[in-house]
Amino acid sequence: MRDRQWYLTTLDVAAAQKITQGEGVVVAVLDSGIGKHPDLDGQALAGISYLSDDNSLADDSGRGSGMAGLIVAKGATPTTCSASRPRPRPCRCAT
Repeated sequence: MRDRQWYLTTLDVAAAQKITQGEGVVVAVLDSGIGKHPDLDGQALAGISYLSDDNSLADDSGRGSGMAGLIVAKGATPTTCSASRPRPRPCRCAT
């Protein structure tokens, strides 16, 4: 899977990760929420929803989960990629 991550070369991620891997960085993900996925388990901080009264961060479209995966995926499954180490704080909003 890693060989299909074209952006790793384009952005020279290997060189950047020698300097930092994002530990201690919090990233706000303003999107459709974050769903349950092995790559995202334990990766996201508590967030807020502007779409539901119960503050559910359920991702109805999958888009927010995809964006969070680009930021923090652990590469926990054979068909997914690993990312850097920041922690997303999801903010569910209309997309």
